[in-house]
Amino acid sequence: MLQLLYALAVFHAAKKLHSACPLLFGMAALIPLCGFLAAVPLLVRSLRVFRLFEICPFKVRGGIAVREEECRKMELKTGPAGITVFLLGEAVLIALLTQEVIRFRILVEQREGVKAFVLGDYGRAVELLGPTALDAEDPEYASFYGAALLLAPGDSHNPKRAVSVLQPLIDQTAMAAYGMAMAHLRGLEVPYDPARAVELLEKALEKQLFPAAQVDLGAAYLHGLGVPADPEKGFELIRQAAETGNGFGILMLGRCHAGGWGVPADPVKAVECYRQAAEAGSQDALYELGNCFYYGFGVPQDRKEGLRLLNLAAGKNVDMALNQLGIIYLDGDGVEPDWARAERYFRQASRRSNPLALTNLGNLLLSRPEQAEEGFRCLEKAAAQNEPQAVCSLGVCYAEGIGTAKDAAKALECFRRAEAAGVEWAAEEIRKLEAAAP
Repeated sequence: MLQLLYALAVFHAAKKLHSACPLLFGMAALIPLCGFLAAVPLLVRSLRVFRLFEICPFKVRGGIAVREEECRKMELKTGPAGITVFLLGEAVLIALLTQEVIRFRILVEQREGVKAFVLGDYGRAVELLGPTALDAEDPEYASFYGAALLLAPGDSHNPKRAVSVLQPLIDQTAMAAYGMAMAHLRGLEVPYDPARAVELLEKALEKQLFPAAQVDLGAAYLHGLGVPADPEKGFELIRQAAETGNGFGILMLGRCHAGGWGVPADPVKAVECYRQAAEAGSQDALYELGNCFYYGFGVPQDRKEGLRLLNLAAGKNVDMALNQLGIIYLDGDGVEPDWARAERYFRQASRRSNPLALTNLGNLLLSRPEQAEEGFRCLEKAAAQNEPQAVCSLGVCYAEGIGTAKDAAKALECFRRAEAAGVEWAAEEIRKLEAAAP
């Protein structure tokens, strides 16, 4: 293609200079070696004129005159053929420079996209990586793009496309393995499968010391997801990731101190970790700090500051912050109750398939007969991610025929599944169903 453009440029230049045989020059230029040998000597000479007239960021007085003088000298010395190759040299130089500028710009955008991903700004990562990541020779950029699509909020969240990008790259990059692990942990376009997720996280760590994968593997050991529970091992993996300065690792270390996971509970240390994580760029840390201030956990209670931090995190599309604000306005906890506002927050958080937000939205919609079916679908999505409260609410839907047809067998199955996950009120629902059975 480039050779054809090269030949057309020669043909056009020769024709413009009234050469007797522009077609001959154009055909000759189709021979790569001849074209190259003809252009290179004059390319160096044309660079001087080109710099004076085209590249300089400010206008050079007399630049046009210099260019015309050079062209006249060249034509007198070499004839139409020489000036043709001279102009061709300029055209080649322009093409080369333009190509390099575009390539450099793409590289900058790709690196900025990776940086945005590392800082947790997944929407920005999608925006920067999207136009070029799939065409890049390096599969790493495509992997970051796929993972960003999976984790991004709002309209940038596209699990179907994410899986199609990541699946073929699992054996090539640590990020692709990590992204698919997240898909399996959330049941997004692939079955919910914690064991497969752990396998992929370990694969990612085999390829690269990858703090995010280390943290999620640690979380799996903390809670026994896909592996036997081992809180001490989980905490150690998270601590190692936090020591690298990774914001996600520091955030999870704070959650360990807050919940007493693998270490004695210490709310003050938790807040300290959340502050450090926020300074390291973790947007989720803003949500955790907001909660701490709003409810007085590890710091003196300050609802104004807590609400400010939660709104700041929500403005960055942190789904947990959006969900928490929904709960606050639904319950009227420290604010005037506002169910419409709560619903907006739940819906916004649900766009990233957040299981807690889907559960809260589903339960809210079940209270309105005209939206009960939509509420049931929200609970189904949350239950597919093994959210215990959603599973139990789904059981109520089947037991009472809310948003779906009555089905005692499915209701009993849901309640037993919820009871096994630790939902206390599921046991009473099981007793009622068994007592009513013929």
